[in-house]
Amino acid sequence: VFRRGFIVNITNPKVALFIAAFIPRFVDPGRGSTTAQFLTYALAFQAIGLVVDLLVGIGAGSTRHFLMRRPTAARNLDRLAATVYLAIALWLAIDLLS
Repeated sequence: VFRRGFIVNITNPKVALFIAAFIPRFVDPGRGSTTAQFLTYALAFQAIGLVVDLLVGIGAGSTRHFLMRRPTAARNLDRLAATVYLAIALWLAIDLLS
């Protein structure tokens, strides 16, 4: 799973385009090597992304274990999600009709 995720992330053109468009705004030629600055910012971006992805994965795993032990909580969560989706659908329908 890790290898597949790594390959998808490396070959994802959106990531490369984001870095190519966003990171140069922070690179200042007056502060030294632009290549070093670019690589530093790109690596920081990837490290932050890794931490966020790890936290989401850990949180999802913990939530799954919690919901597997408590079927009532899972059912209530399903009902909450259905209510939210219904509310969004109604809001969009009202907005479309008005």
